[in-house]
Amino acid sequence: MKHVLVVEDDSFLHKMLSYNLTADGYEITSVLNARTAAQALSLRECDLVLLDINLPDGNGYDLCKLIKPEYPDTIVIFLTANDQESAGRSALLALRLAFSYGFILRISKPVLAGIEAILLPLRQPSARSPL
Repeated sequence: MKHVLVVEDDSFLHKMLSYNLTADGYEITSVLNARTAAQALSLRECDLVLLDINLPDGNGYDLCKLIKPEYPDTIVIFLTANDQESAGRSALLALRLAFSYGFILRISKPVLAGIEAILLPLRQPSARSPL
């Protein structure tokens, strides 16, 4: 069973993602902040991390820097509240850094298109473990 870590501080989105992923048959660990996410990752490797960029105790970019060197096969998808976070030079530099650490996709919230777009990378056949 594929294991997904949901790191999202918005209570509604957090519950919605966790519920839908569980209903689709994924094993879920869901946390509300970066500190708890780091603890969860130290206990168990994840196949996919859905990672909010702005967290109450840190940011998704820094957490991604911790994840990818330790777990290079883990898929990281950033969730962001608005497109303002993608504007500006510092945001572009942060995105380049995140790409260098292996994040593959950035999805704007609210996630209205459904969970299918988020799960697509996890459902793709890979050398690591075919689905």
